[in-house]
Amino acid sequence: WIDTYTKYPTTKGIIHDAADLNIVYGAIDLLPPDKPGSRQINQERIRVAKEHYREILQRLAEESVAEDAEQRRIADLFGPGARPNAFREAIDNIRCQVGQKDRFERGLIRSGAYIHKIRAIFRSHGLPEDLCYLPHVESSFDVTAFSKAGAAGIWQFTPATGKKYLTVNKVLDERRDPIRASEAAAKLLKQNYERLGEWPMAVTAYNHGVAGVLRAKEAMGTSEAVFESYNG
Repeated sequence: WIDTYTKYPTTKGIIHDAADLNIVYGAIDLLPPDKPGSRQINQERIRVAKEHYREILQRLAEESVAEDAEQRRIADLFGPGARPNAFREAIDNIRCQVGQKDRFERGLIRSGAYIHKIRAIFRSHGLPEDLCYLPHVESSFDVTAFSKAGAAGIWQFTPATGKKYLTVNKVLDERRDPIRASEAAAKLLKQNYERLGEWPMAVTAYNHGVAGVLRAKEAMGTSEAVFESYNG
């Protein structure tokens, strides 16, 4: 994830294993996301890259011995003594993560207008101040950010959640006010913590919901087990 936010821009796609993030097969070139037609072209490039690595993994699973330099490179990612079953399981576990370096850089610049105020808000609510960096992941501190699910503002509140803490109607949408929305985010995160008792779970519940996190913890027993093994 450090490489995703500091090394690769949005014109690179990182092809990796979804379960073991240390297994990175390679990076492919993508068109800028704002270029006309880029979505369809990039999807095809990602599909082709995934299929390329699936074929290599399939050969490794069937033959166990790498036949060329590329196969040896991929086999080495799994460590010495990797069994055919490891390659077989990885075939359907290939994921593409688009780089975020340029977006993160712009977000760092935008955050300068709000971060000190947000930090003060979180401090006043007794929250860990590092939580004020969450908008880097949610929206890159873009007040105009709007998702397909209808989430808006730097904290990406959905309409339903936003209405619990803010005024959200046809006339006024406080989700787009970075300061008012930060007050709401502080309240939501604090309530999550009060219900879940630990910050990793409270942060996870910001997107997954408290009920979903409680179900996961009930199924797995501990928060560590949730993060390591839960697939819900």
